[in-house]
Amino acid sequence: KANEMIAMAFRNGTHRFEWEHQRINGEVFPVEVLLIADGQAEPPRLAVIWKEIGELRQLQEKLMHAQRMETLGRFVGGVAHDFNNLLLVIAGQMELLRTESTDRAVHRRIQQMMEATDRATAMTQELLAVGRSKSMPEEVVDLRAVTKRLLALVRRMIGEDVAVSSDLGAAPLPVKVDFGRLERSILNLAKNASDAMPEGGAIELRLEQREIRH
Repeated sequence: KANEMIAMAFRNGTHRFEWEHQRINGEVFPVEVLLIADGQAEPPRLAVIWKEIGELRQLQEKLMHAQRMETLGRFVGGVAHDFNNLLLVIAGQMELLRTESTDRAVHRRIQQMMEATDRATAMTQELLAVGRSKSMPEEVVDLRAVTKRLLALVRRMIGEDVAVSSDLGAAPLPVKVDFGRLERSILNLAKNASDAMPEGGAIELRLEQREIRH
């Protein structure tokens, strides 16, 4: 393969490509190689310049991941927006039905449907939180309320083999954070814990206030 690269360099004058080098300790690492050929010299000469590109590859992978997440976020945001509009129409029609009917049984059924609509609306907000990739301005939120709202999504995300319980306390826990990153952190912690228990187990989400002294 190296002979092919060298022949191409002499044919075109230069040739640039990526290769893999190996350190003395056996570690393989990626490099970018530049061959500069002088076929008119006697004997013909070939200059070889290479540089390690492992960090560059990592940056490229991070960039590609960020771009994918941004695309996903835009897609999820568009779907959630359209879905919310549909839910608004459904909720409005159900409210009209409730005002037009005097049947208590019908009222109970309409109330159940409206509660389901409220849950669907909350789910769209959860989807937006998962799909959001960009940093947002920090704001003060109640960590307890955020975690409590995400519990249903955590249970759906990890399946039935892992039991989920919580001990969130009774008092609010105000924190100043990037709201989207906070939600993703909670979901990632739960998902990582679930992945560590392929045979099943239990996860407890617990919140408590600590004083950290430097």
